[in-house]
Amino acid sequence: MEKGFIKLYRRVNRHWLWTKKRKFSEFEAWVDLLFKANFTKDNKFLINSNLVIQERGDVITSQTRLSEEWNWNIKTVKKFLEVLKKDGMITYETTRQYTRIFILNYDKFNPISKLYGERHTIQDDTQTEDTVCSEGLQGATINNDKNYKNEKNGKNIKETAPQSRAYKKEEVNEIFNILEAVNPMLERGNTTEREAAAALIRRLGFEKAKEAANAAVFVHDQPYAPQITTPLMLKKKTGDLFVFIKKAQNNTRCLNLDNINN
Repeated sequence: MEKGFIKLYRRVNRHWLWTKKRKFSEFEAWVDLLFKANFTKDNKFLINSNLVIQERGDVITSQTRLSEEWNWNIKTVKKFLEVLKKDGMITYETTRQYTRIFILNYDKFNPISKLYGERHTIQDDTQTEDTVCSEGLQGATINNDKNYKNEKNGKNIKETAPQSRAYKKEEVNEIFNILEAVNPMLERGNTTEREAAAALIRRLGFEKAKEAANAAVFVHDQPYAPQITTPLMLKKKTGDLFVFIKKAQNNTRCLNLDNINN
């Protein structure tokens, strides 16, 4: 069946079948670019103290990084990008600091959906998909926002927060994986950022820390949402994040969180 579409969540790129070390095929490389593309509205972050604005459909990366992830040499990466450009699939530009790849017709691959309130429809010539409100984060994470309010207000967090937990290196890396959706040039080797991710995991536990990171990405482009693009920002603004989500749920007919792990 050639027509229609399926939902393929970005988290599939963390599945063991995808992360297995291998040489990527050209199709896998193309799908990886779709995974890496910014799916929110304009995203802003700093690279070497320079402000970079990443538009929807943009991939901010480097050819060296792509060569490492795809297990290709640099020459092959450059040739592949030129093939995609010639076929009208992308445009790209390279600076001394990064390569910007713009996916042409990105909305065909990832149609814009409404985050708040109204029921909406994504339709092609063969099928219709209705997306309605999901309970999403209305469970344990949202119900625990009093802990973060206490922290924000300067109260002793030990009175309400879970006991400190151990963490694994892989768990810290997962927080980085999630936040790269809004900050593709996030420095994994930055000690301060890694310590912040570790502290968050110790405080919340891995699953809730991961939910917080996914929530930060999901609401990133919403008006008045806290801007969180690094583990340190997530650690400092966790309270603001969950207060924002709860207010959004209370102030609208519903908050659509279907794509929270997109």
